[in-house]
Parts: sequence; structure tokens; C-alpha cells
Amino acid sequence: MKVLSCNYFGNNETIYFNVKRLAELETAIGKPILGVVDSGTLALADMIQIYTIGMQHINQGMRTADFYAEKIQELIDSETYELQEIMMTAVKVLFASGIFGKKAYYNAFPNEVTPTVEKKIAEEEEETKN
Repeated sequence: MKVLSCNYFGNNETIYFNVKRLAELETAIGKPILGVVDSGTLALADMIQIYTIGMQHINQGMRTADFYAEKIQELIDSETYELQEIMMTAVKVLFASGIFGKKAYYNAFPNEVTPTVEKKIAEEEEETKN
């Protein structure tokens, strides 16, 4: 699990997912986590839930889905960020949780790849082929 910086809604804020939060997200969106990004698109409602649950440690979890929806709209209207950028962060934090496996994790965070990591990924790929 990796904690990401997320300053869309306030300064010095973070977002992360552990197993408990991933389970909460599945319940909130009514589908498995793996199905969230399978199609290559992220539903807006799913993105809002990702921020709501992934940032529940902020303000003792008092921020609602409506809070995030309104703040995202403000960011887009002010042209501070594009929706695509906000969506990419939401997807990236799911990869940061490790739920999609090491290869997906390191594709999302290529600056963390070392020769040792490359070797382990290659070994895992070979094992899956056999």
C-alpha cells in the first residue's frame, strides 16, 4: 500500500487504499475493484467514491460524496485541473494499493522499478505462463 499526495481538495492531503477501504469501495460501487478499471474508463460516480473512501482519514471522515463532487466541479470550472487528471489520480491510487499486482503497480510507478524488481516481474510472468 502506497500513500499518495492529493492536494485537489486541500493542502498536504493524502489518499490511500488498504484492504478494508477496498472492501468499502466495492460495497459502495456495487462491483469488484477489478471491474472498476477493466473497461478502460472510470465512471464519475465511482471516481467520487474513490475520493470519498480513499480520503476518509481527512476531517475524521466527515467529507461526503457531495463534498467531493462539488469540489471536483469547482476545480474543473476554475480550469485549475482537467477532469482527466483528477480521474487518473483516482485510478493511480487503486494501483498503489497493490490490488492489481506488482506489474500493474510498477507500470503506474515506473520510477520505482529497479533491476531486481524487473527480474521479479519477469519471473512472475514466466510462472503465469507455465
